[in-house]
Amino acid sequence: MGFAENRGTYWRGRYKISLGKYGTVADENGDVIRFRTKREAKQAADAEEAKVRAGSWKDPAAGQITFGEYASRWYAAQDLAASTMQNYRRHLEEHLLPEFEDRPLASIQRTDVDAWEKKEKALYEDDSYRTIDAPRWLARLWTGHIARTQPKPCACHGNTYMFRGQGVSRTGETGAKVVDVARRAGVSTGTVSNVINRPDIVADATRARVREAIEALGFTRGGGAVDQAEHWRRNGFATWLFTSAVSGWYPKKAPQAARPVPVLADTWPGVPARGRGAQARADSCWVPIAKGLTSHGLRHTHKTRMEGFRTPPKLMDERMGHIDGSVQARYSHITREMREELLANLTAEWEASLDARLAVCTTSPVAVLNDLLQERARARR
Repeated sequence: MGFAENRGTYWRGRYKISLGKYGTVADENGDVIRFRTKREAKQAADAEEAKVRAGSWKDPAAGQITFGEYASRWYAAQDLAASTMQNYRRHLEEHLLPEFEDRPLASIQRTDVDAWEKKEKALYEDDSYRTIDAPRWLARLWTGHIARTQPKPCACHGNTYMFRGQGVSRTGETGAKVVDVARRAGVSTGTVSNVINRPDIVADATRARVREAIEALGFTRGGGAVDQAEHWRRNGFATWLFTSAVSGWYPKKAPQAARPVPVLADTWPGVPARGRGAQARADSCWVPIAKGLTSHGLRHTHKTRMEGFRTPPKLMDERMGHIDGSVQARYSHITREMREELLANLTAEWEASLDARLAVCTTSPVAVLNDLLQERARARR
């Protein structure tokens, strides 16, 4: 049981936490409670030790760590898909840490959380869209893409999205399917598969007939989905496009572990192989561009580059979607000259990246990039 300890001018209660470890009765802030009598200290110590035995005891010192420290420990202990980890980190950095990072956990009351939630709702109540400055070259890409694709409102949300996403079909063909080739050639789908993957075991006449059907239908193995989705979903974008492009690996996603992207070298720079036996059919792989980079990480890069440009904090907050509620921020304003200088700096970095790419190769099989390279090459003459 607990016991009372005489400290000269007061009594304190001591109780057993575990073998060889004792605690001192403290208040919710972790401060030792000073009792006037031995009996009061003994009763308080017995009550704490009873909580330890019942499994309901909480360490008073635990509430003194900051929310930021607790959030870091919690995040490091998670083992989830890359896209989920990315979302958790974004929510922590953009919403929770600005408000609670330096506060001890024990000091955060329900009223504080309610006030924070009310402020968040008011801030993002009409945040379905936001206008930011875009360099002319980027605006041209957007408007050109919209003019070509003529996007329509999606059936799921009623919103109009600029880019279409990965569809539900991942069989490995674009346009015509294996079954279409089989019907045209008058053979089974297995024979078509053999012609594609093991042509030496198929009779010459049959192989020629299947290849003629492939040529006529424009069949391509190893491409993306037959039907594109009306827009990207965050999880699909991270898995099938961003992470695989920058690292050459598909991220961990239950029940599959992280794995290299199986690539078919024809046509250059390679097409991800999909469908059954993709790993066996692959004949090459991609070298990582920036392993570990996430789409959220690009926000950090953008903020760092703006700091390198010495962009005014008010303009940086606007572009990042952050709100500075300090008194100083109320007296600063964004001018047209600030915006123009930032766009000029961003454009200069973009042109420098194109120059670096031109030094590697003056053309690209990717139509958009090839057009940009040719335009930049003409501007340098």
